[in-house]
Amino acid sequence: MPEFLFSFLLLSRLYLRPQKLLGKLLDSVPERLETLVALLTEWTAKYPYDYRDERMMNHLKGAALHI
Repeated sequence: MPEFLFSFLLLSRLYLRPQKLLGKLLDSVPERLETLVALLTEWTAKYPYDYRDERMMNHLKGAALHI
C-alpha cells in the first residue's frame, strides 16, 4: 500500500491542489477511519511540506478532532 500512496499523492498534484484533495478525502471517507489514518500517516511522512499551508493544517486539525 505505501507504494500506491506515494504514486497517488504525487500524481494527484496534476489535477488537485493538496488542500483540495485532503478536503475531498475527509468528506468522503468518514466511516473508514483506519484507512484515513494510514493515508494521513503516509502523506505527512512523504510530503511534510504540504502541511506548511494553513488550509492543509486546518483540514488536518479537523480530522484529528473527528478521529
